[in-house]
Amino acid sequence: PKDEFIVLEEDCDFILDSSKTHKYVIKSFATCKIFPDNGLIDREWESLEILPESCVEFRYYKPLSCWVIVSSDGIKES
Repeated sequence: PKDEFIVLEEDCDFILDSSKTHKYVIKSFATCKIFPDNGLIDREWESLEILPESCVEFRYYKPLSCWVIVSSDGIKES
């Protein structure tokens, strides 16, 4: 599957879908909650809140069956 670049312009919930891609880059202009379709994010969080003007790269890591944060700018722990 190809990488997904997503721009979120309004407050919303977004689900990382491992059946669609194993890499998301999300640029947010709003306050959004990110949910994994599988497991926990970084084996720790059920969801993450990202703030306006933030950009986060997520990758699905098959051996752990979870999404991991590869790079981030502007995450608020939730």
